[in-house]
Amino acid sequence: MHTILDYMKWRGDLTFEERHFNAVDCLICSIISYFPFEKAVKDPDVVLTLEQLYHKMIENNVREKDFLMFNDVELLKQLVKSKRYQELKLTRFVSVTNLDKEKQFAAVTILLPNHYVYVSYRGTDDSFVGWKEDFNMTYLDVVPAQQSAVQYLNELKAKFMTKILVGGHSKGGNLAIYAALHCQNKIKSRIKHIFNYDGPGFLKDITESPEYQRIAPMISTYVPQTSIIGRLLNCNEEYKVVKSNQKLVWQHDYFSWEVDVDDFVYDDEVDPTSNLLDNIISEWLGTVTLEEREQFIDIIYRSLLTTNASNFKELDLKGIKGIKQVLKMLEHLNKEDKKVVNKVAWMFFKALKQHIF
Repeated sequence: MHTILDYMKWRGDLTFEERHFNAVDCLICSIISYFPFEKAVKDPDVVLTLEQLYHKMIENNVREKDFLMFNDVELLKQLVKSKRYQELKLTRFVSVTNLDKEKQFAAVTILLPNHYVYVSYRGTDDSFVGWKEDFNMTYLDVVPAQQSAVQYLNELKAKFMTKILVGGHSKGGNLAIYAALHCQNKIKSRIKHIFNYDGPGFLKDITESPEYQRIAPMISTYVPQTSIIGRLLNCNEEYKVVKSNQKLVWQHDYFSWEVDVDDFVYDDEVDPTSNLLDNIISEWLGTVTLEEREQFIDIIYRSLLTTNASNFKELDLKGIKGIKQVLKMLEHLNKEDKKVVNKVAWMFFKALKQHIF
C-alpha cells in the first residue's frame, strides 16, 4: 500500500504546472501546519520557503520529538528536496496555547502558484488542553480556537485575497469550515474550496443553519474507512471514504491513508465498525445533557492535570504512576461529581450494550 510519502517520490519532481494541484496536495498543505514552526520562527509575518523553515528549525535545535508525528520529519525533508514544493512560500505563522482559556490554535498561510493561497489550520496536538478544547465542542456553540480561526482568516491581507483555499486535518478541518462560515463577506467571496480531512462536526444549530447550507457545496470532506473523529457530532456534507492500512482510531493518522498517483484510493462507504461506533457515540451523547457533558469533561481534565504532565507524551513517560494518580483523583471526587461520572459512564455502557449485544 502506498502513502503520501510514496506520493512525494512519484510527484515530487513535477511542478504544479506539470501536474495539477489535487486532494493529496491539499492534505499535505494541511499537514504543514503541524510542523513545529513556533519553535523556530519569531516573526509571524516573515515569508519563508520550506527549505528556509527547515534550516531555521535546525538552527533552533528543533528535534524529532517536537513533531507531532514521527513521519512528519521525513515528509518535511522530502518537501524540501522536491521540485513540486521547495519554492512554495509560507507566512502568517501563528501558534497560541492558553491554559486559562482552554485554547490550542495554530495556522499558517501557504502561497501557491496561479494566485492561490492555502490557509492551513493545525489540528489537535497531544496537549491536554488541545484535547480538552476538542471535547468542549460537544457542549459549546463556539470554542476559542474557532474564534481565532475566523480572526486569522479575516486578517488575510489584500495582496493575498485572490483565490483562497481553506483546509485542515482533524480539528483543523473543523476550524476551516467554521472560519469559512463566519468570515467577512469580502473574504468569503474569494474562497474557492474548503478541505476537511477527518475533522469533527458541529452542534445541530450550526449544521442546520442557512449559512452552513450555503457553503456546504464548497466543502470536500475525507474520512478513513473506520472513521471515528470525522463522524463526531453533526456533519451534513457529503464525504469520501479513503482506504487506510491501520485499524480503528489509528486510521486518523494521515500517513495510513492510501494514495494512488494523483488521488487517494477510495472505498464505497465506511465500514460497519464506523457505523457502529457512530451509533453508540451519538446515542450516548443524546442521553447526556450539555451540562453533564461539560461537568464530566472538566472532571477528566482536572484528573489529568493532577499528574503534573501537560501532554500525553509526558503522561506516557510517567507510566503506571501517572495512571494511579488519575485514578486516585477520581476516587476522591465529591458526591455531586461522582454522581455525574457514574451517570455518564453508565449511559455509555448502556448504549454499548444496546448496539453490540
